[in-house]
Amino acid sequence: FDGNQFIGTLPSELGLLTSLTSLSVAENLFSGTLPSELSLLASLTYLSVSSNQFAGTIPTELGLLTSLTQLRVYDNGFTGTLPSQLGLLKSLWGIGVDYNQFTGTLLSELGFLTSLSHLTVNDNQFTGTVPSELGNLTSLTYLDISKNQFTGTFPSQMKRYLELSELSLSNNNFVGTLPSWIGDLKDMTSLRLNHNNFNGTLPPELGNLISLTSLGISHNEFSGTFPAWIGSLENLSWLWLEDNQFTGSFPSEVQQNLDLKHICLFNNNFTSLPEGIENYSPYFCS
Repeated sequence: FDGNQFIGTLPSELGLLTSLTSLSVAENLFSGTLPSELSLLASLTYLSVSSNQFAGTIPTELGLLTSLTQLRVYDNGFTGTLPSQLGLLKSLWGIGVDYNQFTGTLLSELGFLTSLSHLTVNDNQFTGTVPSELGNLTSLTYLDISKNQFTGTFPSQMKRYLELSELSLSNNNFVGTLPSWIGDLKDMTSLRLNHNNFNGTLPPELGNLISLTSLGISHNEFSGTFPAWIGSLENLSWLWLEDNQFTGSFPSEVQQNLDLKHICLFNNNFTSLPEGIENYSPYFCS
């Protein structure tokens, strides 16, 4: 039923289709709340209601769908907290609850879902610190918690995410310095830390992330000279570092060694820039 213009609410009679293994009504105009009768679909492995106009809370009864491997409810108007019963869905490898209006702290019970490889909770209103229990999610390859109101320092439980490829903590209220163990996440291709309150100098261990293609650290309080070893990240093509407190000369190694498609440097305290590197205007930056 994807990509049509269906309107109205989902009928509770869907719960009678007990042999159903996949249900997707994404990209329609459905509204109202999710019927709790969906919990009767015991064989369901895939559920997507994304990109509709659903509202209300997520039914606690969805915790009965223990065969579910993917749950996608993103891009709706869901509110309230995530039900703790989601922690019962131990077959899940993908959860997308982004682009809603969820509130409260991030569900600690998510730490029970040790098969998770993909978790997106961005563009909501989550608060507090990232639960320590999420350190159990050692199979994560993609994590986006951006555009919320998370606080605290760089979550130490993430040191266990050795398979992580993409991480975004952007647009939150994180503080403190970057940990040296970040250099152990050697599968990382994209790291986005923009729009937080991180400070201090960049740890040299970042230079171990040789697979990085994009690095976003703009709109923070990083200081010191910008490290020349960034030039050794030969796959890097996107670099955002505007609105920090970097000083000194911008290292020529970055220009000489990298094939950058995009670089943003403005609003720092650089004393000089290599010839040919333009100080991009805010219009082109993050």
